[in-house]
Parts: sequence; structure tokens; C-alpha cells
Amino acid sequence: MNNNLALCILGIIFLFAIMGICLIPNSPRIIIEPNEPSFHIAEVEFDVHSTVEASLVRRSLGFFIVTALLDAIEYVESRGDVNAIGDNGQAVGCMQIHPIMVKDINRILGRSKYTLDDRYNRIKSRQMCKIYINHYCKDMNLDDMAACWVAGPDGYLQKDNLIVKKYLEKINNYLVNLQ
Repeated sequence: MNNNLALCILGIIFLFAIMGICLIPNSPRIIIEPNEPSFHIAEVEFDVHSTVEASLVRRSLGFFIVTALLDAIEYVESRGDVNAIGDNGQAVGCMQIHPIMVKDINRILGRSKYTLDDRYNRIKSRQMCKIYINHYCKDMNLDDMAACWVAGPDGYLQKDNLIVKKYLEKINNYLVNLQ
């Protein structure tokens, strides 16, 4: 992870810890919906003195990481345009979701919850992205998660691919500029 990004994240985490803000009560996970997959945050080690502070830091970091990653993907994919169309009409919406991904997400859920039209809905597109990342990217770092989003479940193995490299540069540039 870029040093500037790491410093930015640490600054925000400690700000939350000092202020005593807990964005996600009683859970180190972000819940998408009851009975659906949630985005699991890998444990993060910090030199804090109490279990409560460590828990607060992990929850704050988890919320920040998920939100920042989704924002970065949305910006890189479409600059936030819910009507964006790419890949010769196959990828649409703010997250540029292909039909095969909608089918895969419904398979993951075990039911047909999402339709192709849901790709034009920002909230549903972000939900689909969380479900996809939760399923394929458990305990991965941000680069690996973003690589999987752009190149499929094994995208983290394709980081030498020029398209994946350029995508990761754009994602990291967005995240670094959050400062």
C-alpha cells in the first residue's frame, strides 16, 4: 500500500479512536442485508492498549476501507455516472457491471435478487460489488480486491497484466488523493 495512503488511513483511524466514534456497533463487519454475505475485514494489528480501542480501530478502519474502495471503483469505472455504458454495451452503470456478474452474484446469493436493470441503480450496484468482493476476496488487500473486480475472481493473480496494472494505478491514485 502506498505510504501516503497508509498515513492517511492511520490518521483517520486514530481520529476516530480519539473521538470515540464507532460507526459500526458491535461488529467488525459491514452488514449488507440480513441473511446475505457481509464484507469481512481482515484483522489489523495496532499498538493500542485496550481491547476496546483495538476493536474501535478495526471497525473504523473496516468502514473506511470498504467505503473508500467502493468509491474508488465507482470513480475509476464511470466517474459516478449511473448511465455509463462500456465494453461495447456489456458493462453498464456506475460500477460497470457485466451481465455475467449479475448472474454470478445471484448464484452466490442462491436466489435471483438482482436484475440487469439493477446495474443502473447506484445502491444496488454497490451492493453487488460488496457481495462479489466478500465472496471472492476474503482477507485480501485493496489491490487484490480491485484486481478481482476488474479481472475476475483470479484477478489478484493477473497483476502483471497491463490492463490490471493500469486499473490498480487509477484506484491507488484515487485513494491517495483522498487526503
